[in-house]
Amino acid sequence: MQVEVVRVSLGLLLQVPDEALNAHSAASPVVVGQELARQADEYVRAQALGYYPPLDYLYDREAVDGELLDAARAIAWLAGELAQETVRRRLRAVFSQVALESLQSVAFTMPGVRPTDATPREALARHFTPDTVKLTLTVSSLHRRPDPDGAEQFARRMAWRWLKEHFASMDVTSAQAVRPVS
Repeated sequence: MQVEVVRVSLGLLLQVPDEALNAHSAASPVVVGQELARQADEYVRAQALGYYPPLDYLYDREAVDGELLDAARAIAWLAGELAQETVRRRLRAVFSQVALESLQSVAFTMPGVRPTDATPREALARHFTPDTVKLTLTVSSLHRRPDPDGAEQFARRMAWRWLKEHFASMDVTSAQAVRPVS
């Protein structure tokens, strides 16, 4: 029976626990997120915008405090490092190879919140809290009967099982078998 290496690309959305971030950071991620949301909301309402722009846009227009944004960047960097370390350490027990493809802090993406939403400031504060990262990685494992669909489900289940207890929240956003190049 032939054994083959099957690779799966996984997308993860991970929220690093506050305790882990507070142990290594002087600023609270929740307080930083709330203050960024307050400043962003004031700017958007003053400009009568129908959407909330990303943090870099707001900084370029001096709508958010530079030191506050620096604190958010530092916490986001720390959250990314802690998430990467935890994912690599935990998933190496299950997969023969774990390769990080990309990492992005959710706080620095375009918010899906609108000023007309029911509670926009609370939702915006949650979005701007720099404790959540999007991670894309490729994992490899050995299979006797390679089945791409089965490999995707296996990778999804194993990521969930081995990571869920180590993050405040976790979601496997995608699992796609990587076809070998012929």
